[in-house]
Order: sequence, then C-alpha cells, then structure tokens
Amino acid sequence: MLIFFLVSLSASVVGAICGIGGGVIIKPVLDVFHLESVSTISFLSSCTVLSMSCYSVGKSMLARERQVSLRTGTPLALGAAAGGLVGNALFAYVKGMYQDPDTVGAVQAICLAVVTLGTLLYTVNKGRIHTYSVQNKALCVAIGSGLGCMSSFLGIGGGPINLIVLYFFSA
Repeated sequence: MLIFFLVSLSASVVGAICGIGGGVIIKPVLDVFHLESVSTISFLSSCTVLSMSCYSVGKSMLARERQVSLRTGTPLALGAAAGGLVGNALFAYVKGMYQDPDTVGAVQAICLAVVTLGTLLYTVNKGRIHTYSVQNKALCVAIGSGLGCMSSFLGIGGGPINLIVLYFFSA
C-alpha cells in the first residue's frame, strides 16, 4: 500500500510542476511492480488524476487565473465523458480477449509508448507543424471523445497527450 501512496504522491508532485495530472507516470510505474491487476492499477491511476485535476481546476477558478471557453470547453468535456465510456468498454473487450493480465498490460504499454512517441515527435517539431483553431462544436465533441477514449483505455489522465492535441486544435 505504501508503494501506491509514494508513486501517486511523486507523480502528482511532478505532475503539478509540469502542469499535468501524473497518470502517465503512475500507470506504467505501478504496472512494473505487478502488485495489483491491470484494472485495479488503472482505477487507482484514474482516481489520482481525477483528484489532481479537480484540485488544479478549483485552484485556477478561485485565483481567476484562466478563463475556459464554454463554447468549446463544454463539447470537449461531453465528448471526453462519452469517449471515457467507450474506452472503458474497449478495455473490457481487450481484457476479455486475453486471459493473462500481463498481456492486457502489454497492449496498454504498447499503445502508451506509441502515443508518447507521437507526443515527443510533435513537441520536437511543433514549430514546423500548422495548427488549427477549431470552433465547430461537433468537431470539439469528436476531439474530446478521442481523448477520453484513449485516456480511459490506457488508464491514464493523458495530461501531456491532451495538452498536445488541444494545442494542435486550438491555436
């Protein structure tokens, strides 16, 4: 139990410094220790990220630091919620395909590695990549759905990945 606390606390501290929730750190690190099932680790990671996100949003709102556009933020949030349900169902489907929980964890790890590599490549080349200013509500729902599905399936908050995608579509 102590290892869960230490990993979550460390990831949350690093996440707070970097402006992310820490799920990208929590999930892979806890998977390495094999102390719980993939489902339990995903749940713990998601809970930690949710609490960190609530804290960050609440702090920003109280300090009046940022103003979120409800025109694009609401469709993104609704899409992310729907995508989260789809990602959860996709996880259950993949889990049902493989009897060995390590195989499910490996599928998640491979997907996370590919997405993280894409994030790194975008970050390194972002000066040469044309971005968009998406205002269309249906497209915001689709973007939110994709992010929510990915985050839920991988059992991470997806902070750095979400930031890159949102930056790309909201320049």
